[in-house]
Amino acid sequence: MTASEGIDPNSRGTQISYQINDDGFSVEILGRKYIVSYPKNLYATLDENFKKLVAENFIYCRVKSLALQTDQALVFGLSKPLVKDLVSFGIVNDIPRLAYFTKVETEKLLEIFEGNKDKESFKNSLLKQDLAIKTESNKVILSLSFGKDSLLSYGLLKELGLDMQIVYVKEMEGLNNPEEHFKTQIISEFTKSEAVSMEFLKDNIDEIFYDHQLARPVEDLENTNGMLAFTLEVLPFAYFHRAKYLVFGNEANFSDYYQVGAHKIYPSFDQSIFYSREENKVISKLTNGQMQMVSLVEPIYNIVEMGILVNRYPELLKYMMSCSPKDSQHDRWCYDCPMCAKSFIFLKAVGGNPQVSGFNQDFFKVGYKNLYPLFNENITRAYEKPPAVRDEQLLAFLLAYRRGAKGDLMSLFEEKYLAEAAKREAELRQKFLAIQPMVTVPDFIKDRLVDIYQEEIIKI
Repeated sequence: MTASEGIDPNSRGTQISYQINDDGFSVEILGRKYIVSYPKNLYATLDENFKKLVAENFIYCRVKSLALQTDQALVFGLSKPLVKDLVSFGIVNDIPRLAYFTKVETEKLLEIFEGNKDKESFKNSLLKQDLAIKTESNKVILSLSFGKDSLLSYGLLKELGLDMQIVYVKEMEGLNNPEEHFKTQIISEFTKSEAVSMEFLKDNIDEIFYDHQLARPVEDLENTNGMLAFTLEVLPFAYFHRAKYLVFGNEANFSDYYQVGAHKIYPSFDQSIFYSREENKVISKLTNGQMQMVSLVEPIYNIVEMGILVNRYPELLKYMMSCSPKDSQHDRWCYDCPMCAKSFIFLKAVGGNPQVSGFNQDFFKVGYKNLYPLFNENITRAYEKPPAVRDEQLLAFLLAYRRGAKGDLMSLFEEKYLAEAAKREAELRQKFLAIQPMVTVPDFIKDRLVDIYQEEIIKI
């Protein structure tokens, strides 16, 4: 059975329509269709109102960002969504980052959005804006990407004894085939070794931001409100499995920022605790208080995360992949990005063996110097620019140095940065080897989680 939600063909502006299909929904915009698809047997169990409500809030979350790329009105073939204000909150607070990527003034993008945000229209429908859901507090949905954060979340959930269903999101598949090549291999090995099932969600709607029909280019727009989009599209899995908690890997470092003029740039504002707090208010309203987005790793930094994996769940390290390689024939690490360098130094800092995670190159060679913010103050990747990133690497190199790590960059660290690291050690430990505030962690597991973190921090 299919159901189409269209719009008045006489409406002026960029028209957005959608259709409910047997396995999900499709969105039509600018003459192209984009899909979000679920396992058919799962989707068939969903209430029709539930399907529409998830689809409509998700579509608005993804598409509203086009107000930065076109001055036309956005004519939505859907009801006014519950997430409307949160989406605008996410866009406004992400605009400084978008301006940095696009090489335009932040004030210019803010002016564009302010001028366009109300250029929208919706259907005059009475779609019920809350979902009739029954959940069980010991059941969780884990979005697993095989980065260290989601692998650690898996290990923690398993130890805590929660009933977990793993979901893997295949997004923008056509734009990164090498990454999917390696992830497919990892998934096969992981599910067999861990004896777990994994359900799949396919989503290519992010490709809309690569559509050249748009008037104004804005770089990296697909990541704006990305965490809300993930949460919304995972709701059908939670509905089917009666899961109260949707677990993602938003680490403490996502709440750090860097200053450019009067503006704070968050590398991923939608993964900060400030956004998470507001997101959970909306998810609670949407699900009658039955569901909550959770990040078990929100109170800890990278070094602690890696230390727990190395010391407590070492069997998971062989699945770790935090890079998007461009070549599917050789290696799951590209050896040309700061993500590779960070994974390497954090492993060495806590006594891990990078080869276990598939590293075949030594990132302490001088040729990799510019991938580290500690050595390269002109690094351009936004994720590496907050001062806290440089400081955490300073501590990581100090820990690796004391473990006897050798190499060109260790010699450079000893010569130029060891004195600073030693002088600031107490300060660095207080920030990066401490438990930060928790916003989304449920009370019934908070004490046990803190016990685990404290036990592992002592080892580091």
